[in-house]
Amino acid sequence: MDLLYQLFSGALALYGATALIAPDIWWRDAAGAATVLLCALLAISLTQRMVWELYFEQKRKIVVPRVVRDVVALAILSTAYCWFSRWFSHPNPRVARGIRHLRPGSRLGGPGSSGNVIAGCVLHFEKPFKVGDWLLFEIGMSKSWR
Repeated sequence: MDLLYQLFSGALALYGATALIAPDIWWRDAAGAATVLLCALLAISLTQRMVWELYFEQKRKIVVPRVVRDVVALAILSTAYCWFSRWFSHPNPRVARGIRHLRPGSRLGGPGSSGNVIAGCVLHFEKPFKVGDWLLFEIGMSKSWR
């Protein structure tokens, strides 16, 4: 985590210096994008250490499931990528359009995909059925839950 913090601090200092001294330098957007992504990685690392390990595992003696940790990390990375893709501009319009289309929610299913992730988390935590139960779907099909 120390190296990650040093990288983030260096990228932030580089971006701040170029924003103040030479705002029209060609690689300023790339330095800003690196700062945003390093900030997200630092936030994930701090969340892992401070929230999951120190607060829940050591203080509360609760083991947090891996899926919760991964969903929180995915949310942090998705937020950083949305911010990055709105802010980062590329001189080639085709590349810039491709970066915008990769943004979560724009072309990857949006509300349907995020709804499926949330529904999967609810099923994982509430567990309304157990192994061996039969699930009956609206279309008349039934499946065994394994």
